[in-house]
Amino acid sequence: MTNGQGGFKYTDKTLATLEKYLSPERLASYYVLAGGDKWIGLQLYERNTECSEALYGGLQGLEITLRNAVHNVMLKEVGTPEWYDRIIWEPTELAVLQQA
Repeated sequence: MTNGQGGFKYTDKTLATLEKYLSPERLASYYVLAGGDKWIGLQLYERNTECSEALYGGLQGLEITLRNAVHNVMLKEVGTPEWYDRIIWEPTELAVLQQA
């Protein structure tokens, strides 16, 4: 048994449930880093989540700032807030956009 985030105690049953719902494929790289120790692998997975949470605020600010900067430049160049509807796309670009 090991401690999880916030002091939560994991049991073998909990580990099996986490593997089922998170998927063995998602946890596999953490198990490799942990030398096959699933408990340490799970702790590494949790640490990755904590690091991601810590970076989220800054990343969100960067994304919004970049998106707004692109929008402002395109608004100025194209002359309408709906600039994305006025762009003439190359056929290959349009195909990728439609697929997305």
